[in-house]
Amino acid sequence: MRNMTTALLCFALAPVGAQAQEKGILWEQSSQAEIPGTTMNVPAITMQHCMKEDWASAPEAAGDPSQHCKNTDFKREGDKLTWAVVCENPPMTGAAELTFDSAESYAGTVQFKTADKSIRVNLTGKKIGTCDNPE
Repeated sequence: MRNMTTALLCFALAPVGAQAQEKGILWEQSSQAEIPGTTMNVPAITMQHCMKEDWASAPEAAGDPSQHCKNTDFKREGDKLTWAVVCENPPMTGAAELTFDSAESYAGTVQFKTADKSIRVNLTGKKIGTCDNPE
């Protein structure tokens, strides 16, 4: 369970392969998982990712590649981003929502559901600079 939770924390937003010298925004994101009904204290994970300024698509699914997760149904309405998550191993679905507090920060959650559990990953992010080759 701990490995799955750690993989989910890294999952939400992560860097992808390089493109030809495009500029993007470098974000620092913290992820903290909560598992209702358990006393498990999962430490927060902080990572950086390079995103296009307009966030016109869902970020690539990251984390443990053996989970075979995919992001779909991306929508942007004003300052809110939403998308769905489907993972094969173990089978689970998720719903993600981020809201930009300003051009410099966001907060949100990813709610995962398996056959017998729910996991909530709380996300916060802040702009820390610019970067090359955004996702």
